[in-house]
Amino acid sequence: MGIAEKKGTINICYISSFGWLRRGGQISLWHLLSRIDREKFRPFLICPEEGDLLSQAADLKIETEVIPVPSIRLWTISTTIRTLSRLLTYIAEKDIKVIHTDDARQVLYLGILRLFRKFKIVWHVRVSWRNVIVDGICYRLSDRIICTAGKILKKFIGMKDFKKKAKLIYNAVDCDYFRPRAVSDGLKDKYGISGEGPVIGFIARLQDVKGLHFLIKALPAIKQEYPNIKLIVIGDGEENYKRKIQTMIDGLNLREDVIFTGFQRDIRPYACMLDISVLPTKEFEGSSRSILESMACGIAVLATDIGGNSELIDNGVTGLLIPEPDPRLIADMTISLLRDKDRLADMGSRAREKALSKFEISKNVRLTEEIYEELVN
Repeated sequence: MGIAEKKGTINICYISSFGWLRRGGQISLWHLLSRIDREKFRPFLICPEEGDLLSQAADLKIETEVIPVPSIRLWTISTTIRTLSRLLTYIAEKDIKVIHTDDARQVLYLGILRLFRKFKIVWHVRVSWRNVIVDGICYRLSDRIICTAGKILKKFIGMKDFKKKAKLIYNAVDCDYFRPRAVSDGLKDKYGISGEGPVIGFIARLQDVKGLHFLIKALPAIKQEYPNIKLIVIGDGEENYKRKIQTMIDGLNLREDVIFTGFQRDIRPYACMLDISVLPTKEFEGSSRSILESMACGIAVLATDIGGNSELIDNGVTGLLIPEPDPRLIADMTISLLRDKDRLADMGSRAREKALSKFEISKNVRLTEEIYEELVN
């Protein structure tokens, strides 16, 4: 008799692409792991590396394992076979019934393993970019696909059993935790932020695709209207990109205007400092945690109309969408919002209301659990 039969629960293995809680997908996975109904489900977690996602899951008494999942190449065939063997042994020993993964490569591995053992595959698709061949193969291998935005869901329209197989479940946020709060003077003092000027923020990984450089280029024009404005950058990322940004800041003489906090595990107090949260991404957005967490904190968001952003932001109601991350457009829209404080406050309030009604974490977890039960029962 397997573990699931003895415990009366469904054994589910989560395979994450990263071991660290520094990306939206891993943070979303952590929310699911920490809230899943342990009377019905027994979660296991596999990561390719050690990290705080693993350690915090272990604190919840979730069994964890480190198994790297390398790219499948002819010259790595021996490594691939060893990985397949380790995964197959783990799945058998733990009597796994459902495997939930967020990466196409892992779906390919699992498709091979199903030649030897029965289990269900849930593929969690979080990015809107399209690869027709890979998307098609992984769709066929998966029993269910969770898409975090309607934009992503559309990639699979017309494929076999689409209505049954593909599910739209947005990323979600704990609205009890992320809520409007007064900011401590100590945090403002730490970064030299006074009450004399507005504060805009960028909350994301520091990499080219997220578009911080567009916001930096927009800042001089915003400063002409608001000389005391501060831009606070919350996040960390690629070293080459950070050097590029610093060179740009120096060239535009913005050293006193841009504040880097580095990676912050808890962004709530930083988000609550902002008048506007700006996310000028240029591609691949699904269901941005940066946008959701800002909205839950009652902060209006200015973002590029790309990927699933328009499904989160009601343009002109809970924030503003711009067609492209053009610095002039970013500056104009930012100034327009800052000029009308009543409108800005109303947008923040409506953003909070939408987060509560559509993106609350309990709804997200319940919908995901329903998929597991449907697959197994």
